[in-house]
Amino acid sequence: MSNSTVKVTPLNSTINITPIKAYGVLTVPVFLFDDLTEDVQAKVLENHCNINLEIEGWDEQVLEEQKEKLKAFGFSGVAIAYTGFWSQGDGASFTAESIDAAKFIRATRLEKNLKFILNQLEDGTIITENGVERINHQYCHANTVRVNLAFVPIDEEPLHAREADDLLFFIESHVKKLCVEIYESLQKTYEDLQNEEQITETIKANEMLFTEDGQRQINLGVA
Repeated sequence: MSNSTVKVTPLNSTINITPIKAYGVLTVPVFLFDDLTEDVQAKVLENHCNINLEIEGWDEQVLEEQKEKLKAFGFSGVAIAYTGFWSQGDGASFTAESIDAAKFIRATRLEKNLKFILNQLEDGTIITENGVERINHQYCHANTVRVNLAFVPIDEEPLHAREADDLLFFIESHVKKLCVEIYESLQKTYEDLQNEEQITETIKANEMLFTEDGQRQINLGVA
């Protein structure tokens, strides 16, 4: 390339420049999702299958709903932990700072089975310790927590003592059931966010642009 000086006249001004290398501007046509062919749409959906899961807090609504559900069964000070959804050992569980045993009995319709204990709970405090605590911090499935429930000395009547044992059994069983339900709810939401309808809705709502072969392009017109 020569070192000659070239005179260029852009608009109404004059400037002398020494050309070093020339660059061109490539214009690539872009399309909204609905304007792509069906084959390319399928490719876009596959490439963006996790787009809804990349949004921080996708699980928040599920967790809040589950906490309200646990509250209805008498669990308070709840914290939910989970891992998922593809490995052995995945699961969900919760801890609770306290358990309203009387509320639990009514919510599970066990009044007839635990009549004596329920009366004692309503007359005064007979439980000295209660809660759900974590016993395994490596995993989060239902078997990683346990119910902590202790009573003041109860009447030696065998029936009354058995009711105390039954209450602990019922709470433990229900805690495991609730843990499974929490995990299933999270897993369903996770899978729903990956279905084509949900992905398509997100792509359209964000007016994402693509090349003719489905490569995403940045839409400078969207903040």
